[in-house]
Amino acid sequence: MRKALGVVAAAALAMAGCASVGEELGLAKAAAAHRGEGLATAKCAGCHTIAGGAASPVSRATPFPEIAKRYTRNGLTWELEAINDVGHYQMPTTALSRDQMSALVAYIHPQQGPS
Repeated sequence: MRKALGVVAAAALAMAGCASVGEELGLAKAAAAHRGEGLATAKCAGCHTIAGGAASPVSRATPFPEIAKRYTRNGLTWELEAINDVGHYQMPTTALSRDQMSALVAYIHPQQGPS
């Protein structure tokens, strides 16, 4: 009986630890998305709609929710790297650090909504 209680207690502690790690990961993703929102507001919103369904201020600039539907997380990171290096169609080169790219992906990608 004691052995069974010990196993149950160990499992409960392990699950509690997993919940803490999961919560920390969730908080880290939320913080990255928040940084990405600020960056999008500062660097992108002049041309792109950064949230919601409104048309972009520049008609040729794809709204972020549409970008989120078009690209996987890795594809979006690759596109941001290209924008950093050479621009994108009519979009000029935009200097972004790796952290900024990650934050933008964390902000943009969840906007894809239901498929």
